[in-house]
Amino acid sequence: MMHITALTVLTAGLLAAGLATPGHAATAERPPTLRVVEVGYSPAQALEDRLEMAVEACMSDKPAQAKRPAMPQPAELARLVTFEREALFDGEFWAEYVTQSTVGADAARGCAPVVYREFHVRQQKGCEAEWVGYSAPTSVLASGAAPSAGDRGYKAGTAGPGCPAKPAPALNLQGLKRQATGNGDCVWNADLLARDMRKAGMPVADSADDDLDVCLLASRPVYQHRGPWRNVTVMTRHPAGGLMEAMLYVGGRTQLKTLEEGQPIAAERFGRAGAERFIQQVAKQPLGGTR
Repeated sequence: MMHITALTVLTAGLLAAGLATPGHAATAERPPTLRVVEVGYSPAQALEDRLEMAVEACMSDKPAQAKRPAMPQPAELARLVTFEREALFDGEFWAEYVTQSTVGADAARGCAPVVYREFHVRQQKGCEAEWVGYSAPTSVLASGAAPSAGDRGYKAGTAGPGCPAKPAPALNLQGLKRQATGNGDCVWNADLLARDMRKAGMPVADSADDDLDVCLLASRPVYQHRGPWRNVTVMTRHPAGGLMEAMLYVGGRTQLKTLEEGQPIAAERFGRAGAERFIQQVAKQPLGGTR
């Protein structure tokens, strides 16, 4: 019996972009622009435990009489966005901006609680080489070491999956359970795969609610225009206690924050200027509050 696993979902979800110049209006052939922002929050207790360990380790290097810093309220930790993904679609132009955050202790400020953020960008025009941008990882920031020149950059990658362009699959979502997002519905990819496999006579075990999965926008599950296609993911489900939670402290599922269709997207969001502005953001922010 085949089980819908994270590998199955990710294998089925390997994808790529759609043509023209950013900002073109939708036509009968050209789909409207799309901007999708999903955010994830970490379990407050997981963040509190990580922060306590970081502060404790930091204080061990301070004089015995050093004052322990004030810690943030649990409610503040619960509101902290630890994962944000913004996906932009405009014809053949596609971009993805990801921010990952975690908590730590700033040795330069008396071990005060801080938020460390790292930034990643991917951009692609049709089947041309993908460009990637990245900042110093949170692990380097949290270590107190000065980021090296190689920790941040913007460079060409590969054409990626989906090239040369192939027609987008015809996804029939009729009869599948819809997930409310607060701004339209989506359909979990595992449910779509399971239905199609059953139709093909293949036995499929039911997927668990905490399996890694993506939820596709019901009104437009894939995006394509004269080029490779990409899934339009509006929510992501992460296994509780899994690798993603351990690395990023994202528990449960992300939430759809923004869904905009047919709105102009600045051309620089698909180029070097937009990428570098993003990865050069402030990577360390104070995390205040008292108990």
